[in-house]
Amino acid sequence: MTDSMHLIKEGFVKFFGDSSIWILYILAIVVLIYKKRKQDQDLIFKPLILMLLTIFNPLFAEMIVKIAGFENRYHRFLWILIYFIIIAYAMVSLIEQIKGIGKKVLCTVFCIILIIVFGNPCFFGQMYSYKPAENVYFTSDEILDISTLLHSEGKKEPLVLYSGWLINNYRTYDPSVKSFLPRSAYESFTSHTEEEMMKAPNVSKYIKALGSVYIYQNTEAVRPEVFRTIVEAYEIDYIVSKQGSVISQYLETTGLTVLGTTKSMIVWKVS
Repeated sequence: MTDSMHLIKEGFVKFFGDSSIWILYILAIVVLIYKKRKQDQDLIFKPLILMLLTIFNPLFAEMIVKIAGFENRYHRFLWILIYFIIIAYAMVSLIEQIKGIGKKVLCTVFCIILIIVFGNPCFFGQMYSYKPAENVYFTSDEILDISTLLHSEGKKEPLVLYSGWLINNYRTYDPSVKSFLPRSAYESFTSHTEEEMMKAPNVSKYIKALGSVYIYQNTEAVRPEVFRTIVEAYEIDYIVSKQGSVISQYLETTGLTVLGTTKSMIVWKVS
């Protein structure tokens, strides 16, 4: 129960960040309840009650998240609230009820002010560092540079060991590259301690060895020559690491060659 409450609270904070727009969502629900229209009950209130009884219910939230595989992405469930549509719908409904053009205009201006005050333009937010696109592909220049290196030897579907932001962002630009670690596997590692993962019965000892070094950065866990033998056995083509990181220093001792570097990353050639 306590874990579920923490999960819901953490998801709420992660989703809304430093914005107070959720206050307008609650006010919008209150306005629509006050209006007592049957169409609102069918389209808004019944689905909302169902969500409150299931995915936002502390009794079931944790279980549902595990079934859906959303351990680290519970905040995405909050998109189901479509709060921005509900807020807009309530405001339009309120404006429609007001008689007189002048009063409608004043109410519209007031609603806009509320959105500005309680909302938070994404470029001014603190949770995510939004910025204008660096190129026509709407991804970072670094991903383009990494992609160029990974395809520089002509391999059509290279198998690559990378983690972190690359697992989440790289394949949206270049799906022809195969990630050795699926996102679900990476999230399993990052949501558990190394000790817990080492005890996992359904994970092979070789994957555990790679995880110890590459994800947990425990470079003492596996000898460099053993690490290289494992990545060669899995036919991994390239490994990506951050320049100056513990992993990069470790990979230097394995005998792997540097295929190339980008602004902050190193691409290692396995064979």
